[in-house]
Amino acid sequence: MSKSVKNVLSLVLCAVLLFGIAPLTVVQAADPTSGTCGKNLSWDYNAATNILTISGTGEMDNYSLDGSYNEGVWIPSAPWRPYCSTMKTLVIKTGVKSIGDYAFSRCDGLMSVTIPESVTSIGDCAFENCSGLTSVTIPDSVTNVGCYAFDGCTGLTSVTIGNRVTGIYEGAFYGCTGLTSITIPDSVTFVDALAFKNCSGLTSVIIPDSVTGIDDYAFYGCTGLTSVTIPASVTYIGDSAFKECSADLTIRGIPGSYAEIYANENHIRFAAAKCVVSIDDVTINYKDKTTLKPQINIGKASEYMFRYSSSNPDVVSVDEKTGEVYGAKRGTATITCTVTDAAGNSVSDTCKVTVKYTALQWIIKILLFGWIWY
Repeated sequence: MSKSVKNVLSLVLCAVLLFGIAPLTVVQAADPTSGTCGKNLSWDYNAATNILTISGTGEMDNYSLDGSYNEGVWIPSAPWRPYCSTMKTLVIKTGVKSIGDYAFSRCDGLMSVTIPESVTSIGDCAFENCSGLTSVTIPDSVTNVGCYAFDGCTGLTSVTIGNRVTGIYEGAFYGCTGLTSITIPDSVTFVDALAFKNCSGLTSVIIPDSVTGIDDYAFYGCTGLTSVTIPASVTYIGDSAFKECSADLTIRGIPGSYAEIYANENHIRFAAAKCVVSIDDVTINYKDKTTLKPQINIGKASEYMFRYSSSNPDVVSVDEKTGEVYGAKRGTATITCTVTDAAGNSVSDTCKVTVKYTALQWIIKILLFGWIWY
């Protein structure tokens, strides 16, 4: 063997011995604190304030919990996941149109979230197991709240659902044990399976008359639930929808409706629901007209008789049957709406109607001596 070959072999042997004995030092880059999260969206995490900010215009990417394949396509976890345990505040700026699947799943340190009016959808499991969240307002711009979106948010005590959400999807509030009440808006047409399963803090629920179905296990295990009001519009209630609820549960509804049939078949106490009417204050221009739109909590408007009266017809007149009001004079008047059901039971609510001048009418009154006839 030549001397040069021996020298090379010696060097190789030394290298093997050296790296075999000496520990390898691995240098890892620090987790990024900013980047992109959609075609035209970016994110920035401030470690000093524990605030994550999402900004830009467009749709947010969808993610998986810890990175996984879906039909052969790799779906990463959210880029801010290393900060989920320390993140306290989430700010989503106007322009962001969606919140992606699993975007903030298991960010259990999150105590506050701001969702702007530009957001139209909230993805599946978007806030799943964010146990630190105490309240959420879903703006009116949102039409879709994904499956299990707030599953396991045990700290939630208050949820406001915007009036364009059409359905409470599967498992949306599953296990939100801190919720004591929920207002389902009139835009909702169905309550999906498992939607409020194991929400043990709920004590009463009113289903609006826009809803036609309540799916399987929707309120299963709501052990604190003592009253649920179901309108005549509901024609389907799924298996075990109210199973494992409180022994004192009463289903309230219109006699002869599907709600009564379901209650009897499942040995649940039934009681005729008392209609409650509510009517909002309105403001109209002088000499203008508008029609009042009272809301009732049970049944359909066609099942009741409405009657209206004005405290001051000289200021605001009202059609007794239709509820059309006319601004006859600048000022205010109280309108009373009385609702009577087929059995003769009546309930009432009032609203204030304010009549004001337009800018042009003020000009006529002040500059052109319009006070003579105004």
